[in-house]
Amino acid sequence: MGFPGRDGSPTVVGEAPGLAETRMSRAAGGPEPGGATPLRTGIDVRELVADRQTGIGRVLKILLEGLGGSETGIVPVLYGDQRTRLPDSLERLPLRTLREPVTLWWDQVRLPRALREDRIEVFWSPYYKVPLRSPCPVVNTIHDLIPMRYGPWRDRVLFGLACRIHARRAAATLTDSEFSRTCLTRDLGIPPDKIHLVPLAVGPQFRPVDRRNQHAVLSRYSLDPDYLLTVTNFQPHKNLPRLLEAYRHLPSPLRGGHPLVVVGDGAGRADLERSRDALGLRAEVRFLGGIPDEDLPALYAGAAAFVFPSLEEGFGLPALEAMACGAPVVCGEAGALPEVVGDAALLVNPRDPAAITGGLARVLADTTLRSNLQARGPTRAARFTPEAMLGAVCAALQRVRPRGAS
Repeated sequence: MGFPGRDGSPTVVGEAPGLAETRMSRAAGGPEPGGATPLRTGIDVRELVADRQTGIGRVLKILLEGLGGSETGIVPVLYGDQRTRLPDSLERLPLRTLREPVTLWWDQVRLPRALREDRIEVFWSPYYKVPLRSPCPVVNTIHDLIPMRYGPWRDRVLFGLACRIHARRAAATLTDSEFSRTCLTRDLGIPPDKIHLVPLAVGPQFRPVDRRNQHAVLSRYSLDPDYLLTVTNFQPHKNLPRLLEAYRHLPSPLRGGHPLVVVGDGAGRADLERSRDALGLRAEVRFLGGIPDEDLPALYAGAAAFVFPSLEEGFGLPALEAMACGAPVVCGEAGALPEVVGDAALLVNPRDPAAITGGLARVLADTTLRSNLQARGPTRAARFTPEAMLGAVCAALQRVRPRGAS
């Protein structure tokens, strides 16, 4: 799936850099009842900020909520910067705030120093970036290589080069899907035995929503049920211009009864809105912008179908979230999507607008197909649990544990 992460750009702060705030008393890391010493694991949590919600942040929150118990064998120590804010569910975890206005200095100087001071045994980054000089083994995460294939040529080259450098330093690399694992070996030369598969989890809030709660949420957005829905950013691989073209060619009665609702924000939205207007679809295609996470389940549940025509995904978590809420899913037969959705979605050629149009028309007109997809979806989504994701991450961290640190 392509999640947005930290871009490495400097930040401006109003407090003096270099001042660390700690809540470390709960991270003593004493022996467990069985005699094994928990693994002191540093984790970069800068994705958790009060005014921004990202895919990486949502997955990170699910993982951290499962850590800290003796059964995981992990003692987490969280590292953030001056913008980091932990949600209430994570307040019990120790956070060390490293106040540093320059991201590169935070990554390569302040963080390694803190890892040494805190006697961290393994460090895990939810990004591709890791400290290049670290006092302990480091594990990075590469969700996909989409930035190497889409966007400006210079950005593609720099992303690929940075991924190679950081992956070479990492003791292990986590990735979301078999598709991404193949890409990492083929395109970056990462040995297969260094790559650990960690399929993402569907959060527990994604489940069918009763009509009363569904109505309360939809009314806030002036929506009636049975719209077509996509939850997206506006990057090129999301294939949204073809989606507009495909929607325009739906029969008029289908368009009239099923407006297209686009949830998401970011660079590229204005261009797509102009394309919508040029196609004469202003009355039928609505852009809601970014919405609170707590409203997503009701929006998924109220859709006649969820459409996700990506040209490539490293995983494709929104498709599973929609399934968990009971929405039929039409998605691109590309990237990791076929392995993630299995037979619980209708797959279409994402490069062919006519194929997307045909898939949407089938789901909207064929009640038997729609009912079958609604039945299979929640079962498929239920396979991707927080417990399984947590177990895979913990196993990878334990595998790179330094010898003698048990």
